[in-house]
Amino acid sequence: MKTSAKFASVLLLLNIVFSVKPAAQVSGEVGYSLLYTDNPFRTSSGQEEFVNFVQPSLTFKPFRSEFYLGYSFGYSRFKNLSDRSYYYNSGELNYAFRLGVDSTEDENIFMGASYMKASNNSGGGLYSYDSYSVFANGKYFLSDNMLFSAGYGLSGKSYPSLYDLSYTVNSGFARLSLFLETKTSLFLEMQLGNKAYSVTDQTLITIDRNGPMMGGKRVIQKTDYVTTNITQLRIMPKISQSVFEGVGMNIHYMWRRNLDRNSAISLSEFIYSDDEDLWDDPYSFESNEFGSEWTIKLPWSSSIKLSAEQSYRNYSENLAQTGTVSKRKDTRT
Repeated sequence: MKTSAKFASVLLLLNIVFSVKPAAQVSGEVGYSLLYTDNPFRTSSGQEEFVNFVQPSLTFKPFRSEFYLGYSFGYSRFKNLSDRSYYYNSGELNYAFRLGVDSTEDENIFMGASYMKASNNSGGGLYSYDSYSVFANGKYFLSDNMLFSAGYGLSGKSYPSLYDLSYTVNSGFARLSLFLETKTSLFLEMQLGNKAYSVTDQTLITIDRNGPMMGGKRVIQKTDYVTTNITQLRIMPKISQSVFEGVGMNIHYMWRRNLDRNSAISLSEFIYSDDEDLWDDPYSFESNEFGSEWTIKLPWSSSIKLSAEQSYRNYSENLAQTGTVSKRKDTRT
């Protein structure tokens, strides 16, 4: 059976960024965000939360070509749920170049890789992990107002103390963009992704050591690692429109379907927690999603964004009949 969920969310977010470029090849940035929500993890109790997040970062360009090295440190502090606070160190590299003599862009191929190590105050569990990602994207103008983009990405996350939650994702996308003279933009994107979990299965095997007549036995614990895959297809049309000078809006829709029913989300009791990252794993459900966003540009390179989304979800398991599931509420402000 499937469980359907319908929810809408509105968050209050303040984001401030300061940028400094002390030299031609080095740039620095400090970002600060304040988030308020009355139910960050969508639990039935509805514990409100203020989250302060600060992130200083450095970017270094060692050569004249479009090759960049980056480092950032982030700290996220929860006011009420202090055990959820965490920090991380992250490094990345990005490279862009031009392919094809007829290319109308200076660079049309983009590649990159990143690695992040996160830890929290408790020193383990869901909030201490290593993650990585690599990608390669390209774009090509089919005409003056039509752009084709495609790319591939590989990413993963490893939990040292919760091996069952470690996973790898392979994904690819193709996007067609059409830009009209009415300041209207049309987009159609298709994504295909595969997520693989590695789950431990420990089995006790009893073996006769000296034969049946001697009565001696030894017990050997054997650990097997079983990999489970789930493949998902997403189709996303979007329309963007410039309304006034400095004001724009878009409406979008996403159709999300799992192409196989071997749901990795049902393999581990750890996955059924009240943590939003796990509940909202995009590979754990099918959905029809509708949304709209308004963007208002302000002075000093700042902007305000207002967004709303409605999502109708079918989860891969009947969560209501799963004894390990904590109560969940799908509405928050």
